[in-house]
Amino acid sequence: MKETPEYIDALLGKYLAGESSPEENAQVQAWLEESEANAKYLEDFRVLFAESAQVKHLPVFDADRAWHRMSQKIRNEARVIPLWGNPWFRYASIAASLVLLITLAYVLQKGNSSTLVETYQVSAQEKVRTDTLPDGSFAVANKHTQIAYSYNPKEKVRVVNLKGEAFFEVADNKEQTFRIAAEDLLIEDIGTAFNVKAYPEQPFVEVYVESGEVRLYTTEKEGIHLLAGETGRYYKAESRFEKLDESPENVLAYKTGTFNFSNTELWFIVETINETYSPKLALANDSIANCKMTVQFHNQDIQSIAEIIAATFSFTLTTTEHEIILDGKSCAQ
Repeated sequence: MKETPEYIDALLGKYLAGESSPEENAQVQAWLEESEANAKYLEDFRVLFAESAQVKHLPVFDADRAWHRMSQKIRNEARVIPLWGNPWFRYASIAASLVLLITLAYVLQKGNSSTLVETYQVSAQEKVRTDTLPDGSFAVANKHTQIAYSYNPKEKVRVVNLKGEAFFEVADNKEQTFRIAAEDLLIEDIGTAFNVKAYPEQPFVEVYVESGEVRLYTTEKEGIHLLAGETGRYYKAESRFEKLDESPENVLAYKTGTFNFSNTELWFIVETINETYSPKLALANDSIANCKMTVQFHNQDIQSIAEIIAATFSFTLTTTEHEIILDGKSCAQ
């Protein structure tokens, strides 16, 4: 079995602390996909990271030097015994990881030795993921979404850095602010459940409020308040806020599993479905894009959805590694 690269512990520490860059996140994901042992290694690391947040008083020591010495010792031992076959390596790795976590605690505590920042990450790749944040808040992440949660007990602020789309049902705590950061937009909860769509490649961030109230603002602009049933957008390039007259259809479909379309053009149906499902649906030609359809999909997989559409219009289906292609004649009369 390959030896764990020496740099990986520090990289995993940054990853779990929410301090890693997109490139470093990609490194971690690639490393995890190499083996099940790597995934287990990360889970052990995550447990230790969570436990380190409970430490109240840390001794004064040279963290960098301690980590370096422990790391070298463990790796020297690891070279002469089977990495995962001997219990000593497991205990030694945990000891080394704990030293790293204490080091990270010093970085995160912002000058107060009794204040540790609690962190947690959620990553959804090709499927929707449901999770509970450390404060008890409920989160549903659409595919291609990253959530990085942190809580600073000194400042009493819960912060979620979001890339992608997620629904939040926030655990009520009047003493702790709950705030979402989506690039330069800040979304502050005022006792509510709401959806945020904040994909980096899109020109705007969209927020839909299911219940309660939220505030949208930036450090330079006061922004707007949204109440239950309302949708707002923040246009990034213009730093402009807007309340929509109507909330988009199927805004929570990825969460509920139910899609409703009424006399809707096929290109829009495909685009909406593709925001949640993989592999993607694709149209073989533009002549079928404007075919209209009234249908409800409820907790059906992408293959079943494709077959229903194909049967409705007498289309053919071609399945590739990444797409299910719909092909047929134009619906124009």
